[in-house]
Amino acid sequence: MKRLQRKPLFLYPRKPVRLALDGPALKLYTEESSPRWFPLKMLDRIELGKRVTLTSDVLAACARHRITVTLHNGGKPCATLFSHSRRRSTFNQNLVDFSRLPDYRERYDNWTRAQTACLQRQALLDAGHSIARRLDARQLQQYCERLQHQAQPWHRRLLAALESQLADDLLRLGVNVQDGFIVGPGLWLAADISRLVAWRLLPATLPAVLQSGDAPVPGVIGFIRKHQREIAASVTANIGQLDLFIAGENACP
Repeated sequence: MKRLQRKPLFLYPRKPVRLALDGPALKLYTEESSPRWFPLKMLDRIELGKRVTLTSDVLAACARHRITVTLHNGGKPCATLFSHSRRRSTFNQNLVDFSRLPDYRERYDNWTRAQTACLQRQALLDAGHSIARRLDARQLQQYCERLQHQAQPWHRRLLAALESQLADDLLRLGVNVQDGFIVGPGLWLAADISRLVAWRLLPATLPAVLQSGDAPVPGVIGFIRKHQREIAASVTANIGQLDLFIAGENACP
């Protein structure tokens, strides 16, 4: 039997709407159209804009179904509800063991810089910036900083959306997360991996920025939906590489 694929639900309406619980589904009421239903078993997380109102029974139902709910204001996450149902994982234990090393922060920062430089160079080449082959580490960083400046505020809103998703992914791995912050090791892991994923998306991001010239929330959300598989693959790859790195550091302190 084929397993149901749970998907995210993004609600950023321009006019007020109401989200209510209706048996095994969420019911969306709008002024302009008929109600819509979203089965809870089909959802893995929910992102809500400031014009969505909901009741506590909706939040309780989402918690029972292990659905993460993130509230946004002005395109930025301001609150997140996680389910209390968590499972331990080797990744979480590796993080805890890694944080006991006296210089773990320096080692982590070195890994992050190396990963970033590698992804930046490859992303630039994939986007047609052949100059990346001739740049040293400092020149590469300066070149990428200029690109980031040109892509604001698109880049900022993309990172905010990715961080929200990453916090949920880390929670599913059994990691003790509070707003993307890894409690214990003291690492902003969701933000760091989001930046790595954003560089992986650069070849697709640049055309979107050039076409829109702005960063409306629906445009960013549409971009994420379109590239969901690529984002999921990049998240899995980066978490897997970090897990291998910290496991190796723990074995050779």
